[in-house]
Amino acid sequence: MRYAVLFPGQGSQYVGMGQEIAARSPKAHRMFEAAEMISGLPIRTLCAEGPEALLQETANTQPCLLVSSLACYEALLEKAPVRPAFALGHSAGEFAALVAAGALSFPDAVRLIQKRGELMGNMEDGGMAALKNVSLQTASEICEQAVVPGGALVTANVNSPNQIVISGDSDSIEEAVMHCLERDIEVVPLSVSGAFHSPLMQPAADEFAKTLSRATFEHAQIPVVSNVTAEPTVDKRLWPELLAKQMVSPVLFEPSIRALAEQGVTLFLEVGPKQVLSRLIRRILPDAETLHVEDDASLQAAVSRLQELADGTPTREENSDAVSFR
Repeated sequence: MRYAVLFPGQGSQYVGMGQEIAARSPKAHRMFEAAEMISGLPIRTLCAEGPEALLQETANTQPCLLVSSLACYEALLEKAPVRPAFALGHSAGEFAALVAAGALSFPDAVRLIQKRGELMGNMEDGGMAALKNVSLQTASEICEQAVVPGGALVTANVNSPNQIVISGDSDSIEEAVMHCLERDIEVVPLSVSGAFHSPLMQPAADEFAKTLSRATFEHAQIPVVSNVTAEPTVDKRLWPELLAKQMVSPVLFEPSIRALAEQGVTLFLEVGPKQVLSRLIRRILPDAETLHVEDDASLQAAVSRLQELADGTPTREENSDAVSFR
């Protein structure tokens, strides 16, 4: 059995995320405690109580999302009968995927995502919008037609056959929305603090590259599919450049899912708040099976299904798959 584990990105967060899992799993609970010591942020309070406005701030969202997702993953590892064959994260979720694959330690991931969130949160100019039921070519044409002189407007997330997210300066986003309405294209402006995954993030990416150059990466125990290339890799040398480039490049989620399908993956397990990625996957691969883990009920259902599918596969060793706290 070959399945992939996936971690959601910014936009999936909500007050209360990860709390039921942390209450039932001592290991998951300790991850929240460790993350607070590393970051100095009140992560448990933000996740459990909010307030919503503070949780939605990019500098808070990204660390909280990382810890909540990995707490759920730690609880999964305690019970899952077999380890995933691949890992994938959407944007900020890529850091959780690297921890799950053994390519990045939990403390380093917390420090990196905290820095990333701070840098991206400070880039306040610009916005993003989701275009529904359009091709990548049509979305690219809208970007070319709507960008204002001296502005920037690009495709930022290739999410599914019927969802492309664009990103750019505020005036260009406004023009793009008008273009879509004139052409009867469904468009939804997104509540984000900046033009993520666009050239406007270049100053933040340049600064983040300096931080990444000092981080320690290991060869991954399972391949991680890069948002930038949509290709699986275990090579530790690639990640500093890929993670910096990711901030100014489109997230190739749909091509990544198709690449996993070509590798024989038919089951996708989303770990973390909401089921945004699961819904996208079912649009990309209607015959694919999806599971998710975000609370005790979904955890038990996922473990039960994995046990059914394992069909005699030897149970993992207790210590081999634990998230690294080095």
